[in-house]
Formats: sequence, C-alpha cells, structure tokens
Amino acid sequence: LIQLAKSTDNQKLLKELMNSSYMNVRRAILKNINITKDIVMYLSSDPTKNISYQAKIHKLYEAYREPIIKYHKTDNNRCVTCTIDEEMLGEYCRYC
Repeated sequence: LIQLAKSTDNQKLLKELMNSSYMNVRRAILKNINITKDIVMYLSSDPTKNISYQAKIHKLYEAYREPIIKYHKTDNNRCVTCTIDEEMLGEYCRYC
C-alpha cells in the first residue's frame, strides 16, 4: 500500500488511501506528485502529528506556514519531523 500511495495517479484511489487506518500509508501519499491541494488540506488536520506537519509544509498547502514552522522549532518530538521513508519506519522507530 505504501508504494501505491507514493505512485498512483488514480485520484479515486488516493482519496480512499488518505482515509487508511495505517499512518504510513497516509504519510506516503504526501510524497506522491499526483496529489491535489484538497488531499494536502485534508491531511493537514490528520490526528497523527507527523502527517499533519508534513502536509502543512507541503508546497500545495494554502494556509499561512509560519505557525507550523515556529511549532517545529519549539517541539522536542522527533517523530513529528521524521523524514525516514515509510517503508523503513518499522526498522528504525518502535514508538510511532
């Protein structure tokens, strides 16, 4: 599912995947070059901080970015800004 989320150009499938119960799948969608602004905006309010953070720094995110950057600088949670590929998270992180 992660590879599919990163590469599909099927908008209907992307909209299904953005509701996946797997956070790695939802996060992988943000790396897909075929996503729309609507998908980015939807994921910006994801309950998983890492996903909402990644959505808010995505180039398609429309809202004002400064508050999220300030939040990042004061947040000590490495999981929020994690850049490890979704397929590798299980090997590197046992807590997310």
